[in-house]
Parts: sequence; structure tokens; C-alpha cells
Amino acid sequence: MQQSLNSSAIGSFVSGITRAVLPPAVTEAAKQCAVDWFSACIAGRGDPDVSPIVEVIHAQRSQGNALALDGRRGAAAPMALVNGVLAHTVDFDDFHLASVHHASAPTFAAALALGMDRGCSGADILAGFVAGFEVGTQLGLGGVGMKLAKQGWHPTSILGHLSAAAACAAILKLDAAGVERAMGFAAVQAGGLMAAAGTLSKAVVVGKAAMAGVMAAQLAERDVRVPTNLLDTGASGLFSTLFQNDFVPQLHNLGRRWQILENTYKPYPACQLAHASFDAGAALSRRLDVRAIRKVRAFVNPFALTIAKYRDPKTSLEARFSLNYCIALGLLGHRAAMADFTEVRLADEHLRVLRDLVEGVPDEGVERWGSRLEVTLDDGSVVIETVVAALGSLGRPMGWAELEGKFLTVAEPVMGKDAAALLTSLRAFDQPGSMARIDALLASYRTS
Repeated sequence: MQQSLNSSAIGSFVSGITRAVLPPAVTEAAKQCAVDWFSACIAGRGDPDVSPIVEVIHAQRSQGNALALDGRRGAAAPMALVNGVLAHTVDFDDFHLASVHHASAPTFAAALALGMDRGCSGADILAGFVAGFEVGTQLGLGGVGMKLAKQGWHPTSILGHLSAAAACAAILKLDAAGVERAMGFAAVQAGGLMAAAGTLSKAVVVGKAAMAGVMAAQLAERDVRVPTNLLDTGASGLFSTLFQNDFVPQLHNLGRRWQILENTYKPYPACQLAHASFDAGAALSRRLDVRAIRKVRAFVNPFALTIAKYRDPKTSLEARFSLNYCIALGLLGHRAAMADFTEVRLADEHLRVLRDLVEGVPDEGVERWGSRLEVTLDDGSVVIETVVAALGSLGRPMGWAELEGKFLTVAEPVMGKDAAALLTSLRAFDQPGSMARIDALLASYRTS
């Protein structure tokens, strides 16, 4: 079968990454991703609606050394599924803006599960994760991620299959041909709909991407045949099929420009498209009397109105994907913390009244990470607040201090003093002995 540019480039990059010395900044960014991923998983574990999903997976009993974030063990693929679901349950996971890919959720879930099952070092797991992160985000560049979303595909569910497979292929130290087989198995499975936003079915598909990535690499390891040109070929290729026209993504900087250095993190457990509007509302809460508000117009990127679409959210997840709800939280001085997306907060009458005063206005001149609120008061005056870059975006990045605070906020109520110990081990993820310490800490707090 004829080999072509994308497949051979991915095969060469992934097969070589475990032999390479990663730049220190890349290793540091990968450890930040790990800490943030654990934050999202631990937060997701506390959502009562996720329990039936996790129990269905565990009921399919498996044997292995991989550890789910609920403290139970099993084979790599199902444990990757559990952790991938948990990582995306409350929409608190990191986000690569340029590719529209929550790259860590499926990729780290797959890398950690397979690495633990095979007894790999933290350094090898981290290198595999970086390989997957780079492949998945690179394939989403050039507008590919946005094109997927606008045509109804969930970018993370598509790209996550590919990033998870690449990560696992690196962990198994497959040669270039083996990597290409793994990518072929990932491509034939990739799928996921944007319409799932606001329900846990979206998290399930992200978890499925992690599981598929593990299985893709394991099948490739056994030399099972699969088309290896599905990321290159025309009409029958993955992206041409998804877009229903001849389309092949371009990989120009794989291994030369590290996309993990351009990753972003979430300070709030909600759709990123609503973050700038929340920030604007929070700023206004310190400048005006919320009781005097007559109308709020939110000028946002049109994509925000497509995804953060629930005007009358009935559930916690719908509230996370509700632009007007998030704006009302900000205007009322709430922090957009986990407690602000519970049934108790949803029932707050003041919040319900205020959110109904919000009108979303599509504006192509506003970036996805920006927002402008125009608030009309009872006396007819208008107060304006503009946020060019939401907290956590590239224009206002979160560093180690913010990521550690996020982690401890969700982990301490669950783990007590062990939360700080786990954080210390995660920050030393690539150091000898780190995986044994992380394993012991996680295994000690089973949920059932």
C-alpha cells in the first residue's frame, strides 16, 4: 500500500519521540497538563450523574494493572474509558484553542492506562502523552477543528481517537510502520457529534476515544492489517468522509513547533466559549447595582451561541453550556466554582430572573476567547465591559500557581492531606519512582 506524507510523518515522529530528549519547556508543559487532567478527573468523579456510566464499564470485568480514578483496577482499554469520561464530565479539562481540541482528556487517559498496565515509567508515559498531544492538535490546525465543529462533529471526539492512538503507539515503542497501523485503526473508529454538548454522552465519546486509542496501538503491536493511508488519501480518507469533500489535513511543523506550549487551561468548569462573558459579568458586578439592570446584550463570537446554547438550563451540564447563565453568575458576584453549577444554584430565583435579561448577539469581530457586555440600567444609561482574553486563554494564561490552586480546590475535599502528596508526585511525574507513589495514593481512595 502506498505511503504518503501525513502517515509517514506521524510514524517517524511518534516512533522517535521516546528516544529523543524533550525540550525542558515541553516536559514542564506536559506536567502542567497532567496536574490539570487529574483536577478535571477528580472533579468529574464527584458528579453523581457519572456513576451509572462508570458502573456499566466496571461491570464488564477485566483484569490488568491500569487504575481508574475511582481506585479500581482493570485492563488498559476499559480503564482508559473510565478516566476519559471522568476527565470530560464537568468540562473542566484543558483546551487547545487553535485545534478546538480538549487534547489531554482522551490522550492522557489512554497514555496513563496503558503505561500503568505495562509498568512504564512516568517519563515514558509523559513522552507518549506529548507525542499524542502533538499529533492530535497538529491535525486540527489550519481551521480543521473549527470546520469539524461547524459541520456538527465534536473535534475532541474525532481528534482524540488519533491523539490517544499516537500516545499509546509511543508507549509501546512501535516502529514507524506500527505507528501507521495504530493511526489507521484510530481513523476507522473516529466519530462523535457536537449535538451531545450539554449531556454526559459527550464525555462518554471522549472516553471512547481514549479506549479506542489503547486498542488501536495494541492491535498494531500484533501486526493486524488495516489501511494506513486514511489521513492522506482523498475521497475515502477520514477527513474527506467527515467533510464530504476531498480534504487532507496538512502537517507542516510536527516536532518543530510544539503545540503543547500553546495549550490553555480552564479556571471555571464550563464551556470555554462562556468564560470571557463570565469574566465581563464579574467585572461589572463590582461597578454597578445588579438590581438596576434592565437588559444585557452579550456580543460574542457566533460559535458561542451555537455551543453555549441553553437559555433555560434544567441540569448542571446544561448550565455549563449556557452563555446567559454564566453571565448571570458573574453579574451576581459568584465565582463560577463547582458549587455554582449545582441544582441548588440553578433554582436561585435571582439568577433565573437575571439570566432571562441576557441577549446573545453574534459578532464575527469578537474572538472565541473574548466578549463585550452592554448593560442597560433602569435610568437608561449603558455600562460596557470588554474582555479581550478570558482568564486561562493565551492572552491571560494560568501558570503553576493557578493550576495548583485548581487542583487542591477539588482534590482536598476528597483526599485530605494526601492531595498535597499527590500534587508533589504529579509535579515530579518524569522522575524515578513517581508512578509507584501516584499508584499508591490513587488506590487508597476507592469510591465503591
